[in-house]
Amino acid sequence: MMNFQELIKKLKSKDIHLSFSSLKQFAKSPEHFVRHKLEKFLPTPVMIFGNLVDTLIFTEDKLHDKFIIGATIPTSDNQKLFCEHLLNNASENENKVTDEMIKFAFSEAYKKGNPEDVYLKLKSYIDGILAGKDVITQAELDHAKKLKETLYRNKAGAKLMNEITTTQHKLEWSYLGWNFIGYADGIGENVLMDLKITDADPKKIERFIFSFKTYVQLAMYYMALGKKIERFKVLAIDKGLNVSVSDISEDYILYGIQEFKGWVRDFNKCIMLNRFTYNYDFFGKHQGEYHINKPLYADELMQVYDE
Repeated sequence: MMNFQELIKKLKSKDIHLSFSSLKQFAKSPEHFVRHKLEKFLPTPVMIFGNLVDTLIFTEDKLHDKFIIGATIPTSDNQKLFCEHLLNNASENENKVTDEMIKFAFSEAYKKGNPEDVYLKLKSYIDGILAGKDVITQAELDHAKKLKETLYRNKAGAKLMNEITTTQHKLEWSYLGWNFIGYADGIGENVLMDLKITDADPKKIERFIFSFKTYVQLAMYYMALGKKIERFKVLAIDKGLNVSVSDISEDYILYGIQEFKGWVRDFNKCIMLNRFTYNYDFFGKHQGEYHINKPLYADELMQVYDE
């Protein structure tokens, strides 16, 4: 795994791929970008379920390549600690588990018992993690299948999916000397689609698209495709079996392109000034500080209070 100095060296020589997710972290601060690149983040249960739904909808034939189904998941603190020590040591040994590792992990997590019994109970889970797979329960799989069925019963959702001809399409492109990589969830004739596993309420999706910069993500993929696209869709599905399709206006996408270009300019500036140790102070325009004006709605509130 890279260290900070190695990362900076690669950045200065532009010997590294950028993506929407990494650049979005930089838009928060340079330090957020560094953490994204250097720290190992374990997927949360929400992320794993989202990936499961994504896989069922777009690449169901790869389900068993990505997931271990029905394995015993560690629930107690002892089991979690045992797995943590064993996985850490195995990852430094080409993902191979030895008897010594099992005994050491057991001694760190338990005061009594049989190391082999604990290992055998959790073996399928451990093997799955070492193989780079996510572990899910049968109940989670069944629920994800219901979400897929719900999608195709939804009028707008089914119509959109029928228009999609290419899924999980790998995109590679360059801008200002940087190489970018991304994956478009769905591409069709004159349509580009992104799937989000989140609250499907259309009003909440509108805020989601703005807050999580989905319009920038679609704008970047639009640039990568290099062809005319006139319709940009966000397909949202949530655990409550709700589905919505939102159409993003072309001017919003064009705005996203300008925002993306601004991110890259700021990124180059950060490299030139050697400021990847900066946090939010990098973007603060007042010697690292942020100036906050009274919001417009405050005047409206004052009028209510005056009455």
